Amino acid sequence: MMSHNLTRAPLVLALIAGGLLASGEVTAQADDTPAAAATTQNQKSVALADQSSVTLTPAAQPAEDATINESAAPTTDETTPPTTTTDESEPPAVDSATPDPVDDSTTGSMKAVTNDETTDSTATNPDTITAKETAKTIDKQKSPEKPVVDPTTPKDGTTTAVRSTTATPTGLAKTAAKVTPQSDPADDELVMIADPTLEQAVRDSFSLKGDAPLTYGVIRRYGTNGFDGQVPLNIKIINGKTITSFEGLDALKYLPQNKMITFYATIADDKQVAANLDFSPLVNLRFKQFEVSSNYFGAMSDTALQTIMQIDPTIIDSVSLSGSLYMKNKNGMTNRQLAILGPWLTTVANNGHGAYGFNHLTLTNNCLTDFTPLSGITTKDAWITAIGQYYDNPDPINIVIGQPAIFSATESIGFLGEPLIFNAPYSFNANDEGTYAPITNLGNGKLQIDTPFIYDNDPINNWITYGPYGFIFAGGPSEKYVDVIYPNNIELQYDVRIYRQVNWLEHPQLTIKLMTTDGQELATVDRDGKLIGDAFDVTDLTKRDGYTFVADKSDDLTGTYQQDPQTLTLVFKKTPPTVTPPGGPDPETPETPDPGNPEVPETPDPGNPGTPGEPGNPGNVVTPGGDGDLVTPDKPGSGNNVQTGGAGAGSTATVMPTATGTLNHDQAQQQQAALPQTDESSQTFLATLGAACLALLSGLGLALFKRR
Repeated sequence: MMSHNLTRAPLVLALIAGGLLASGEVTAQADDTPAAAATTQNQKSVALADQSSVTLTPAAQPAEDATINESAAPTTDETTPPTTTTDESEPPAVDSATPDPVDDSTTGSMKAVTNDETTDSTATNPDTITAKETAKTIDKQKSPEKPVVDPTTPKDGTTTAVRSTTATPTGLAKTAAKVTPQSDPADDELVMIADPTLEQAVRDSFSLKGDAPLTYGVIRRYGTNGFDGQVPLNIKIINGKTITSFEGLDALKYLPQNKMITFYATIADDKQVAANLDFSPLVNLRFKQFEVSSNYFGAMSDTALQTIMQIDPTIIDSVSLSGSLYMKNKNGMTNRQLAILGPWLTTVANNGHGAYGFNHLTLTNNCLTDFTPLSGITTKDAWITAIGQYYDNPDPINIVIGQPAIFSATESIGFLGEPLIFNAPYSFNANDEGTYAPITNLGNGKLQIDTPFIYDNDPINNWITYGPYGFIFAGGPSEKYVDVIYPNNIELQYDVRIYRQVNWLEHPQLTIKLMTTDGQELATVDRDGKLIGDAFDVTDLTKRDGYTFVADKSDDLTGTYQQDPQTLTLVFKKTPPTVTPPGGPDPETPETPDPGNPEVPETPDPGNPGTPGEPGNPGNVVTPGGDGDLVTPDKPGSGNNVQTGGAGAGSTATVMPTATGTLNHDQAQQQQAALPQTDESSQTFLATLGAACLALLSGLGLALFKRR
């Protein structure tokens, strides 16, 4: 393990440094593309015609490889109009020169330059050719005219098989038509590469000086001179230079079969360029190393990625698909895109052609956290470098400012689906100064920031950062990044800065909802706390007029304040109203009458009972007109006796009215005494009733007496 890391660590640093140098600065500028110049295809023809003494090898050149006689002149100088219209993000349409027609029987993929083309008075340096004048597509350059040299039988007597792609261009090379060439281009035919920076890089790879032409013959003869026989063709667009198109690079498929390409290209730092980039010209090339740097891999289409996967992965020993912004690239390759490329990258890592005894994948400065698409890598010593990742996690967490925050950090996943652990995590939100400071790893994917603060004290910064300290930073802990060794000594190196969305809270929050049993909301009460962990009690909210609290359907009334806002639900049922019957007490609470002191009835005085009269004697009759009413007791059973004071049997007397029809005082007293004694009101009523009856009877008796 130690020697393994000591071997690879310098390479990692070299890769990072190379990536930064390739971009020229931390953020490559779109205007790094070389300035345009005005050079026409005819001037390119002059440059070719003027190379009468070009020597590509130490040995003498065959006669057929000599350049065309510069005195030859074409019969016409016709320019064809552009065939497509592009927007501002695409290169302008290209003018294409067309030589004299010859034979209409063939349709070569590229036109050969013949000795009857017109030359201007002077040759122009090809380094100044613009994209507009060099971005000539295969479709524009093919014509029904047959070149002077028969393309089916090159002059050197060899035959080269043609491999073509049928992928439809999708990017800036939209002017390139889908072509299936029927024959190979001639050795003296010019190779047309649309992007001037890429063209110059290709010329440099063949060691072409000055105005030496880049022809298919140059490509075919590469590696046959002895001194470069063991050297791959090395094409580099680095040191701040960038390209916008690969159009025309497919000509390198005519390299000798045993020759390979090491390719380092930096794509212009423009989202639109990356979104429209077409990789189809690279499909049939044989790469030993394939490195493309872009800060906008995330903007590339799935079609572009699938086109990359058509490049032969079985012979490549290293692949780099990286950005140049360490832990700051918001537009890098995503987890979803890595899932698309995973099978292709796995094949590269497993092919066993590594130059240093291992195959190497570099995925630095992207937006990657999930490496399970690479789980199929099994070849010994395979090495995957994925440092400098930037990741936005939109799943928010709640944090109370200045109070301990605990959260899950489960974004980072290794080859086997295991969590990638930050043994020494850091954050910019660990203090109110906004400096990079350590935080606590609680284990099981949990991290804690003891005193979290808003970065720069700016509420617009609704996020926190966390992750390893960082591989390239000086100082810090010994474990600055994640380094995992899998079976067969397969190594993954990874670090990341995660930006997690946050809801910043001033205080711990508690919300209580008062609800009825049928789901109606009665009220909502907010009770903010002071510190996480403080106790709360909402028992006082269970008393509500007209309602009864239902405890078994409600949340607990007590608890502690938490980092996350809490919501309690208290349930109530309506209390039935109290019904009071009319004129009576509430039937549920009947009133008990107060017996008081019952009145004891008076015992009547029996007086002196009279003497019973003789049987059959009607008794003494009161004679009207006398001076008084005489009362003589009647005999018992006469039916006319009235009790005069005693309760005994036969103590009744007949009371007759006076001549005036009224009872005298003594008679009234006798009548009252004869009535039963009850309470006061009953006595008065009965006395009055008795008096009225007696008066009536007296009147009737008097009337009867007079009639007789």
